[in-house]
Amino acid sequence: MGGAGPLAALDLGAPQRFATDLQQKLQAWTAKQPPYVDVLVAAALAGGQGGGLGYVMGLTINPETMSMMAPPGIEPSQLAKMQSPMFMARNFAVIGAVQAGLLLSIKHARNGVEDWKNAAGAGFGTGVAYSLVAGTAKGSPLSGAVSSGFVFAAFQTVIHQVTKSWGAKNKDAETHYVKAKHLLTTVGFPKYEKNLQKAQLTDSTIMLWNDRALEQAGIPPGPRLLILHHIDNFRGALKPGYPVGGSALSG
Repeated sequence: MGGAGPLAALDLGAPQRFATDLQQKLQAWTAKQPPYVDVLVAAALAGGQGGGLGYVMGLTINPETMSMMAPPGIEPSQLAKMQSPMFMARNFAVIGAVQAGLLLSIKHARNGVEDWKNAAGAGFGTGVAYSLVAGTAKGSPLSGAVSSGFVFAAFQTVIHQVTKSWGAKNKDAETHYVKAKHLLTTVGFPKYEKNLQKAQLTDSTIMLWNDRALEQAGIPPGPRLLILHHIDNFRGALKPGYPVGGSALSG
């Protein structure tokens, strides 16, 4: 015990566990409430997070950087206002609250459907709200709000589609490369998982793997030999329909 400092007695993971437990309890509570309560809670939480982030950014961002980010032709008085931490906190709070609230409201209204339309609708509303609150639009506030709404809608739609595409790729990797990933880990070469995915050497093709196929996947000679040797040892058990939870690839 002599070498342990005073920090050794601290449970550094306690705050994270507390936050996770609190989040789970809140989700369980809102699930039993009317939809509008779920929307209000989500908006309040997102608004609080956005406000905190905006305030910190307002304290840390260089004024010169803020000047570069400002719309062209903005008045000096407006620019000084934009550089205020409270101004950024308010704007980020509005963005967070409106975005989260509209996303959940549209989801409830569409009976749980989640697609690009939700993102576009929430993005448009968020852009309108931001423009009206920030007051940085030139000309008519209404036209500026509508223009901002379309920009936000387009941005959120793109983000949604990119995220959806990325999630689909991850899901494909989780379902079609389970045994292949386990095999690579067993022989000590998990870093070649992406090679298998790029070459589409899925779990159902393991029985057909040969030196040529692995070479075309970009796997070096040494690891290829170990992979094929491991497959030979379990060739009787490795079948395309073998249960994922099985131990056929355990060394």
